Amino acid sequence: MKTANPILLIALILLSGVAVVASRPSRNTAPRGGQAGPPGPLQSFLTTIHGARKYLAAAGVARSVSIFGMYPVETIKVRK
Repeated sequence: MKTANPILLIALILLSGVAVVASRPSRNTAPRGGQAGPPGPLQSFLTTIHGARKYLAAAGVARSVSIFGMYPVETIKVRK
């Protein structure tokens, strides 16, 4: 049985946590004027990450496949 890539597991855990944080409403959504101000830099970053999580997961899978696929080739190349 193959073991899971720890980097991929960590990325998935972090992405699921970011999704929870990004989906929470901001506490300061309505300032005194009654209109919502622009989102802060952290909220903007988390919203961007939340929208790109499927691409980040695909990148993690692609990297793990390339690492596990090229490791035997690199081992043979270095030993010769």
